[in-house]
Amino acid sequence: MTGTPPPSWRSLDAAVALSGVAPAVQAALHADWHTPGEAGAEPPRRRMEITAGPGGWPPGLARQSVPLMDRVAAVAAQGNVFWLDGQLRGKVDPQEVRLQAAPGAARDAWALALTEAHRAGGWLPLHAALVAGPGGAAAVLGVSGAGKSTAALRLRAGGWTVLAEDRAWVDPHGQATGLDRTLRAYRDSVERFAPALLTEFGAAPRDPRGKALLALAPAPPAPLRAVLVLAPLGAGEVTPAERVRSLWEASGVPLTALGRVQAAQAVARLAQGPVWRRVTRDEVPGAVAALLGPPGP
Repeated sequence: MTGTPPPSWRSLDAAVALSGVAPAVQAALHADWHTPGEAGAEPPRRRMEITAGPGGWPPGLARQSVPLMDRVAAVAAQGNVFWLDGQLRGKVDPQEVRLQAAPGAARDAWALALTEAHRAGGWLPLHAALVAGPGGAAAVLGVSGAGKSTAALRLRAGGWTVLAEDRAWVDPHGQATGLDRTLRAYRDSVERFAPALLTEFGAAPRDPRGKALLALAPAPPAPLRAVLVLAPLGAGEVTPAERVRSLWEASGVPLTALGRVQAAQAVARLAQGPVWRRVTRDEVPGAVAALLGPPGP
């Protein structure tokens, strides 16, 4: 991680201010959570204060296990206050978030904490690919391995604007955005699904697993017009119950009372608002073109 981030910056609709946090942690948080400003964008509506201090565990409060990407985190919560791994404490309300962490708090614990911070403000996190076109944005949902990353790769090669590979967010007004900076891909995937990107693939940096990191250009939020659910057999109605289940599976488990309320309201809105379609992996580009219009020049 290079460069020194500014002392305050924006993450989604929150103004973030850090105090006493180690430079390496500041840089990691900025890299993962900074939202580039747009000309004419509304000022931040919320405040997020991040400070150094003891994370601690509250005495006598039961802990639960929350699965992360490569491990299980220990979590305790009481009302709108939560503790992670005994190193990170957070308190949320709709307008202000306070996070306090001891040295050594893991990056994935920070990710869980900031996810809850934004969830409490009415944002719904979605483990989904997100693409924008002339008619708005479409989210692509599916279980792990269903083909969300491949869909994003094909769409990017086809000229659409990919907002997220798997870190999509939807605000209370239905505006969707992404926090991914790159689209990750192996060479065989590019050769098979997006040969137009082979030159870019060759010049791109690699992650520890050898995947190329194809840059995603910053783009403004777009209204979420459609949700595509990946399924092996494609076509068929996505029932209201399936919509709710898919959204909860893609959004993760809220930690606080406020997070649960906000997430439930967001799921109810999205289950009724956008167009929902069940598609196969190969049907994604055609479905996006039909719903959002052809990609821009």
